[in-house]
Amino acid sequence: MKENKSLMVRGDSSLDKIRAYYANPSKHELSPTLEEVRMRLVEAYGLIMNYWPRQRIARKWEVDKGLSQAQAYLDIKNAQLLFGQVNKLDRDSKRNLLFEYSSNLLERARKKGDLKAEAKAIELMIKCSGLSEEDIAQFNPEKFENVEVAIAIPKALQEVLIAKMQGGTVDLNKFDATEIDYEELKEEEDDSQE
Repeated sequence: MKENKSLMVRGDSSLDKIRAYYANPSKHELSPTLEEVRMRLVEAYGLIMNYWPRQRIARKWEVDKGLSQAQAYLDIKNAQLLFGQVNKLDRDSKRNLLFEYSSNLLERARKKGDLKAEAKAIELMIKCSGLSEEDIAQFNPEKFENVEVAIAIPKALQEVLIAKMQGGTVDLNKFDATEIDYEELKEEEDDSQE
């Protein structure tokens, strides 16, 4: 009995078809043209993993394979979409590891009381965390200063408040204030929601 091969949906991109192939090769066969594209993606990813710049890969494929520059860049992009951007993840993991080393250095420097090493560790942590000088320049120490705030109130209210404060705390809920007439508005229920 012949095994039923799953047909790919019309309109799927080449990348979708190659993904389906990797998910289940026996169920999703590739045409010779798509197999050629898949092999280019594998090759592109291998070159990327060996730290080849995109421009160099594109130039190489223009000459060696006769591809257009646009197709070469599309293959490189699709290779990274299919297999992942390991070099970027590797760089982020190295950054995190260096941040941890700097954090440990800071902890040891604080235990020893070495201010120079502590300052250097903090400087390294800033570099590893990606804070730029622009971010640091936006820090405004004036926001943390204790600023005296002056409030202007009418003389009559000032005298009443001073009299109320004679007992210690002031309960403004028991303050004799003028009531203003108001009308409470209720939200109308929308009949279409029921």
